[in-house]
Amino acid sequence: MAYPVRPPRKHPELSPGEARSRHLQPYQFQAGQSGNPGGVTRDQRALYLEARDLAHQLGPGAIRRLGELAGIPMDPAQPWVPLEQLDIDPRVVYMASVALCERAYGKPRDDPAGPIDQPSDIPPEERRRRALEEIGEAFRERPRADVAC
Repeated sequence: MAYPVRPPRKHPELSPGEARSRHLQPYQFQAGQSGNPGGVTRDQRALYLEARDLAHQLGPGAIRRLGELAGIPMDPAQPWVPLEQLDIDPRVVYMASVALCERAYGKPRDDPAGPIDQPSDIPPEERRRRALEEIGEAFRERPRADVAC
């Protein structure tokens, strides 16, 4: 089967590279024109940077407050207070503890090995084989420790 015939070039007098750049000229940025007209403005960017700086400054206090809400003493020498004795709603303690753990260790990832096989995902023959294996293991005789040989 033969390849289809190439269509004639629009600008045969130009080299392929020059023809390509001429083709792309209408899409190039114009001088003085933003390349991101609908994007973040300078004012919005400045507000974002200011908010980020404030968050960095307030971060240690926020962590201390989360520790307070979780009922965790800041000084390791202080005794640990049982949850029942805390005058804090257990739901607040839970959420603050989770937030602290996620900030300290990161959010838990999914198991890289994938999800555990559900019985419905295993073919019936394989399920039967596994069940017989487990039954055989359960009824296999084991040496008794209390009997002297």
